[in-house]
Formats: sequence, structure tokens, C-alpha cells
Amino acid sequence: MGRIRGWPVTIIEPALLDAPVVLRPVRMRDARVWRDSRVRNAHWLRPWEPTNPETPLYRSSVGPYVGMARTMRREARQGLALPWVVLYDGRFAGQLTVGSIMWGSARSGQVGYWVDEAFAGRGVGTALVDQLLRNLGALGIERVRTEVGWEEHELARFLGRRGFAPLPRLVLEASVVAPPERE
Repeated sequence: MGRIRGWPVTIIEPALLDAPVVLRPVRMRDARVWRDSRVRNAHWLRPWEPTNPETPLYRSSVGPYVGMARTMRREARQGLALPWVVLYDGRFAGQLTVGSIMWGSARSGQVGYWVDEAFAGRGVGTALVDQLLRNLGALGIERVRTEVGWEEHELARFLGRRGFAPLPRLVLEASVVAPPERE
């Protein structure tokens, strides 16, 4: 593993909306605004967010966010992740990360993102996913995956319009947080 070709990179999409949508690498100084946005959006994000004790969705110090930013930046230097903050009209509007990057013949990663509720319905999610898909090839990544819950029909339709499609295989998972009782 090594540095990702072309990283760090800032991607700007000035033409899609009434204000530019920018993806720029996560910075340590984003911790406070990032934490404030996550706390303000706790109810909005709860249906999609996994349990993560390191970055709680309630008022906390910026420490967990600084730690997470430090980890994401290290993984980016190692070629394992592409962590961006999303800016809309120069204001913090969310986060997009390509993680679990695999090189070799796979050349793939797992994409996850969230948009602040204050920017929902303005096309920010559409613009950032479109930007990502148009620009990942230049960074050496050929395919990305994301996960959608069975009940998230609207999100699945949105991602389908962006070019995502179901894989022709069944993926099984077991929770290790609360393992089932054995008979």
C-alpha cells in the first residue's frame, strides 16, 4: 500500500447547483464544525448510522472527532481511504468517505456519506455522488460499493439513478455486537 495517485485532491462542481459543491480532504480544524453538525443532525442521521461509541451523536467534546480525523488522514496517507468534507457555498454540509480501499485487481472501495439536514433537498447529495463517480478513476479506483437497507427504497432508487446496481450475489452478515443465543 502507498499513497493514492493524485491524493489529496479537492473536487469542485461549480455548475450543477446555485452554489458550488466542494469535496475537500478532511482537516483537523474541521473537528468542531463537524461535531456540531453531527450533534445538530443526530435525529436526522439516526436511521442510517451504525452504533459508534467513538463518535457519539450527542453533545461531546471534539476529542472523538479529532481522533477520527487523525485516523482517516492516516488511512488516506496509507492508500486505504479517501475522506472528504462536503462544502456547499463554502459552508460545511456533510462528509463523504471512500474506505476499505482494495488495490491489486480489485481497485475498489466502500463509499459512505451524509448530508446535513439543512442542505437536504437542494441536490447536494446528487452533486457529490456524481462528482465522486466522475473523478475516482483519476485516483486509480475503478468501482465502489455502498450498502442500503432493505427498507430504504428511496435511497436505493436515488443510488440506482447515479449508476449503482445490486450485485449478482447474496452477501450474508452476522452481528458481533449482540451475537444470537445458541440452541
